[in-house]
Amino acid sequence: MLITMEEGFKKQSGGGAYKKELLILSVMFFMLITAWNVYDYRTSFVGGSDALAAAGGKIASLSVTVAQSITLTQTTGGTVAFGTLTAGTRVTGATGLTVLTNGTGMNITAGRQRANSTPATLASNAFPNIVSGQIDDDAGGIDVFNGISNCGVATSHPAIWGTGTSTGLGFSNYAFRGGSAKSTTCFGSGTTTTDALNQYAALQASASASSFISSSGYSAGNTNVSVGYSLDVTTIQKATAYSGGIVFTATSNP
Repeated sequence: MLITMEEGFKKQSGGGAYKKELLILSVMFFMLITAWNVYDYRTSFVGGSDALAAAGGKIASLSVTVAQSITLTQTTGGTVAFGTLTAGTRVTGATGLTVLTNGTGMNITAGRQRANSTPATLASNAFPNIVSGQIDDDAGGIDVFNGISNCGVATSHPAIWGTGTSTGLGFSNYAFRGGSAKSTTCFGSGTTTTDALNQYAALQASASASSFISSSGYSAGNTNVSVGYSLDVTTIQKATAYSGGIVFTATSNP
């Protein structure tokens, strides 16, 4: 059979069109495969709400409020026995407190347990309601404590204990978190129970006691507080046994 040049040219042209269509189909197939792989990758690794939305799911929102709490523990000095006191020679003692709170700071007050009209923490069991049966907290120039903000005011300023001149029962804060956060304006720069730089004040009634410790800011650990006492009497103080109590109260800040 003879094939003319024109027929051969037509066959070659038809073959080229076929190859072109095959190339286009191959490219389209490749693009579809690539698009599917991208989609499959995104749906496999998409996070959170996108995945739930794609699956038709719902989100449960959780919330909670942790309640405040505070724990006050007497670690030392739950009982302080001053022994026998000779007028003019003071005796000292201390109570150690530990506070744990999850609040943003705290306040601690110290007040006398006895709430009679005469400011006396220590009184005789035999004569509790007469002046001679009490040791006045604020005798001998020891001012009654009236809050941290009032330290420095002449009528409510804790003072260094004057040997032979200061009498009554005075309290001081000589350490708080290692001594770095106490009010030195109120209680001086002393760091031990008998430190001569401690400044003392007389106790208020427990029901109206002002904070002698006040801190702000959250702390994850324990706070250690050391309270020191100094006690002396005049030569006319009745010779008998005296006792009393101090009420410590801790509250956390919101």
